[in-house]
Amino acid sequence: MAIIDGSGILYRVQKSLVKDGIVDFDLMIVGFIGYIFPFLLSHPFTKIIICFDLKGTVSRYRKRMYPEYKAFRHGTETPEEKKAHKATLAFLMDQLPLLGFPVVCLSEVEADDVGYFLASRNAEGVLYSRDNDWKLNLFPGWKLFVPISNKIITYEDFNNEWGPSDPTTWFLYYKSLVGDTADGVKGVLGIGEKKAKQFIEETKAGIKSKHSDRITEYYDIVERNMMLLSPKWIHSHSETRDEVYEQEQDYVIPADPGQAFQSFCRRIGTYGSSLLLKTFEYEAIIKGVK
Repeated sequence: MAIIDGSGILYRVQKSLVKDGIVDFDLMIVGFIGYIFPFLLSHPFTKIIICFDLKGTVSRYRKRMYPEYKAFRHGTETPEEKKAHKATLAFLMDQLPLLGFPVVCLSEVEADDVGYFLASRNAEGVLYSRDNDWKLNLFPGWKLFVPISNKIITYEDFNNEWGPSDPTTWFLYYKSLVGDTADGVKGVLGIGEKKAKQFIEETKAGIKSKHSDRITEYYDIVERNMMLLSPKWIHSHSETRDEVYEQEQDYVIPADPGQAFQSFCRRIGTYGSSLLLKTFEYEAIIKGVK
């Protein structure tokens, strides 16, 4: 199984193509396909799920707990960029399932949370994202492929860095200490990345850290952040789980893959013809998908 961070990729593609505040809708689709196909060709995947979040989506779970969550994000996109992004996302959500790639995109639920839930239900697979938060989605049997750098982080790598046991909790603890400025989540005052890692290593070794008093003073913030930043909340929300189940089953395997991909290309417009050269790649990708 492959779980792809569609929102992260679409954002990267958009930023690479924007010129004078304008980005071409057709080029964004071509760029997105060109971004994911090399990865999909690298493994014989039996299922490929692409996760998106709607533009501007803020987790309703996190927003209720912490109203300041992502409250101060100010995008620099022009109206033209926003329009192109919206059109591209709508097109991909409509067309990718017809190519055998189910799309999961829920209102007020972030893509990395969906990725966590999907990975937790499967014994093995590959995550595809540049977002550091996707490390929280690593389980035994899973690995994270980081595009551009082509770095592969296995669960064993993750465990070696943050283990020796329960690396997810320790990584989450680290994030809770330092906070997340991009999302407006405050950490412990005076505790940065270096001190947080030092505190965790000393705590795991049974050594009282010189930072213990400071962290104890702010423990209510740490405790809140542990709950706020964890993706585990999704397990206790049956309606959200049901939506994921429904969307991940909504796809078809084309009877004639080549014809289906060519039809997809013709729907794109001006630059769709450039994708026709990838028909054989698509046929190789979809061959093992069930």
